[in-house]
Amino acid sequence: MINQELQNKIKRLLPLVNSRFMLAETLSDSGLECYKVSDNLVRALCESTDNYEKEREFLVEWKKLKVSHGTYKRQYFLDLQTKAGEHADKYDKPWLLALTTSSKAIAKCDFLKTPQCQKRINSYHAEFDKAWGIESTRFSTQEIEKYDFLSDRDMTSLIDKVCVECFESLGFYKSEKYIKTGRNLYLKHLHDEWFFYMIFDIA
Repeated sequence: MINQELQNKIKRLLPLVNSRFMLAETLSDSGLECYKVSDNLVRALCESTDNYEKEREFLVEWKKLKVSHGTYKRQYFLDLQTKAGEHADKYDKPWLLALTTSSKAIAKCDFLKTPQCQKRINSYHAEFDKAWGIESTRFSTQEIEKYDFLSDRDMTSLIDKVCVECFESLGFYKSEKYIKTGRNLYLKHLHDEWFFYMIFDIA
């Protein structure tokens, strides 16, 4: 249960969502190739600058809903989802359940599985994998160069070392309490039993 005190603390975090999306414009310039590939797909699926900008604005609000644990504009989003469900049922088009232009297009592709659609999605995945190879090489810590082969144990150790270096000063610590084998969880206390968390799945 989210009490009023926690809600007030969460509201102070919401401007960070705007900042994150404002910074998106600089991600490609910073060499984040995967973001560029994903963003290009969204732009293509939106089919117009106007639709793309509306989608970006919607995602800012949607992320605020997530950050606020479902309290930000709760009724507004419930109404949107209800209306989307009614349209999907009325026209027998399940992809209308999605709330953005690009997610509708992706859901439609997944549902209909037309050859043209599948070709486009497969092309995206191939481009994304290539971008990930470039990005991971560019931004990998030099620690990884010490290994000819990374076992799961090596990877766990490497993630721990990098996370301690990058996140310990921000107040994150490794937790063993809520985690399964093969995953690393790092927590930062927020309020009572509430935490920020980062999770790394070794698999």
